[in-house]
Amino acid sequence: MREYFKILSSIVISLICLALVISLISALYFISIEPKYAIKASAFPFIFASAGFLMFGISGSLIWGLFFHMFNSFSISVMRKHLLSSTLSTLICVSLFALPQLDRGFAAVTDAYGLLIYVAPVVFLSLYIHRRLYVNNKT
Repeated sequence: MREYFKILSSIVISLICLALVISLISALYFISIEPKYAIKASAFPFIFASAGFLMFGISGSLIWGLFFHMFNSFSISVMRKHLLSSTLSTLICVSLFALPQLDRGFAAVTDAYGLLIYVAPVVFLSLYIHRRLYVNNKT
């Protein structure tokens, strides 16, 4: 259970960091173009990040943790276990997102896997944060 909270916290930190960077960039851009939209533009990445957390953060960290515990019997490094677990978790979460829309056919699958553009940076950053916060402290 402790590993789950480590994974969840690294996902939350990565979502906040990415939303902060995108918010600063969009605020600077809109300040130079149209200052009255700068506040709205800087708030949107945080709304997008909270929606991503609700759709993929909670279930993704749970599936990531389950896969990590399944890979404990393998003789590979901790970060490779996390890399495999996060990759499989990402694919499963995106597939589960497409499941209710399967009546649309293949278009639902391609639309759902288009979300990987937004989910993959969060996964990679959360892997990096997890490594820096939790894995390097053990050695």
